[in-house]
Amino acid sequence: MVDPAAIRHGTVTIACPAKVNLGLNVVGRRQDGYHLLEMVMEPVSLFDLLTLTVSPADTSMVALYCPDLPGLKGGDNLVEKAAHAILSLAGERGMQAAAHFSFFLKKHIPAGAGLGGGSSDAAGTLLLLNDLLSLALTGEELRSLAVDVGADVPFFLQSRLCLVEGVGELLSPLPAHCRRWYVLLKPPFAVNTSWAYKKLNYKLTNNKYNINMRQFFEPDGGREKYSLFNAFEEAVFAEFQLLSEIKEWLSKRQGACGALMSGSGSAVYAVFSDRGSAVRVFAETESRWGGAGCLVFLAHNLL
Repeated sequence: MVDPAAIRHGTVTIACPAKVNLGLNVVGRRQDGYHLLEMVMEPVSLFDLLTLTVSPADTSMVALYCPDLPGLKGGDNLVEKAAHAILSLAGERGMQAAAHFSFFLKKHIPAGAGLGGGSSDAAGTLLLLNDLLSLALTGEELRSLAVDVGADVPFFLQSRLCLVEGVGELLSPLPAHCRRWYVLLKPPFAVNTSWAYKKLNYKLTNNKYNINMRQFFEPDGGREKYSLFNAFEEAVFAEFQLLSEIKEWLSKRQGACGALMSGSGSAVYAVFSDRGSAVRVFAETESRWGGAGCLVFLAHNLL
């Protein structure tokens, strides 16, 4: 039984990081239609800011305010889905969470980019409410809630370099010794994840590529190139040729160790082993693509 008085009223903010996929392969498909994935994911220093204000109320109420996404429908977002999931669990444990849970989301991670912004915000919601409700959920319990909210949500509960398998629930942390810098480019359009999965030809991508994970955590000694792969690129590039052009352009920048689309798109990144090269290419990218309605970000991995 959880004491309802344990609910703490007030305001708290959490930074929710973006991610990039250093490798993404489709290795199977479950009977329920969910794809089985093998991914290497890394959190980067591009953050949404999620603020939760808890105030007294007669019943439990959840609301999300996000001026940066005016088309976002109430209830039709991962933050509210995550909040309702953990409040439901609290109810099962005897807590009547009679309070107004008001979330304010300041978006910096672009939506529809394959950078995991929505999933990261959902994970932040779970972490905030687990703390404010004094639920003391274990990592396993939080991951069980998270995977029901979204496939990428469990990763953001710990936000470190990981091998991610299954439908996103199997996490194997990898040592992160190497600083990596990223120039991320989001074109003036989004890619719908459901559409991308429908376009994905599983038979052609299955076991097509074995991700070399050691390259991402072994000392690089000034690494020149990474071997990067994303199973979505073939299908997505066929529909959005600009993404192929962006990737080719980024891959040819001086100092770039590789370029790849993140997730199901539409963001494409170049990765660098030194900050100087990344800063220079960031400026080049803003000059070349910024006027075309693209968003350009400079970030580094989180160690």
